[in-house]
Amino acid sequence: MALVLDWYLNEYAFATQNIFLERHSGHFMVTIDNYLLRENRAEGLFLNMPSIVLSEEGGKCHPIRSYSTSKCYLASHELRALMGDAAWPSSGRRPIDEWLLPELFRFKRNIPEDLETDSYLEHNLLNAMASIVTSKTPLLTAAQVNTQMEFDRAYRTIVNAAEYRGKQLVFISGLNIDISPQEGQVFPLTKFVPWAAFVQRANGHALLLEQKDLFQALLNQPESNSDAVNLEAAIQTMEDTDEIRIKLLQ
Repeated sequence: MALVLDWYLNEYAFATQNIFLERHSGHFMVTIDNYLLRENRAEGLFLNMPSIVLSEEGGKCHPIRSYSTSKCYLASHELRALMGDAAWPSSGRRPIDEWLLPELFRFKRNIPEDLETDSYLEHNLLNAMASIVTSKTPLLTAAQVNTQMEFDRAYRTIVNAAEYRGKQLVFISGLNIDISPQEGQVFPLTKFVPWAAFVQRANGHALLLEQKDLFQALLNQPESNSDAVNLEAAIQTMEDTDEIRIKLLQ
């Protein structure tokens, strides 16, 4: 997951430090690096310019100043409402930093169609990547988005597959969160966060449970289970059983 996000995080970091906010004579301005203004790039972070700069009639965005490596525009009313005037410095300029919100940009990326690599995961995340890179916990947010996408994909497969018709099944999707072990612990703790579930009865009746309802349904389950298996006892029984040897026939 981290390797998939690295490229996007680097693109976002560059943008946050190369878009500047300025205020002069009562005018609120945005200075943008020329790289971010190049719409002919095959991939990268692309700004939603009408949300950032004041456009003229017809949607054209014309700079009021041009520098050697950047251009300066009047800030849009939408950007000022989104950020608040206090975000602009009283003098000089400052990078936009964390104010480069997901509403203000999108990503384009040439992702290979290879289901055997991380490209499958990257396809799942691309449309939500602006929200992922601006999250305080990008890895966790990406995992949540992928859980949602994979539940939807598996659900469509189940309901459209003839093999599952007339079968009784419960499909639960969720996110496993590993917590680093403390001193003296051999294995990490794992917490399961349920996301959604699909329940189908043999008579064809089916329902979807969203996270809140699924969580409540799990809480309502009895703590005892007559079908529970003691794994340690089962393994010990296997170890105590006389070995059965299999010979290779010549």
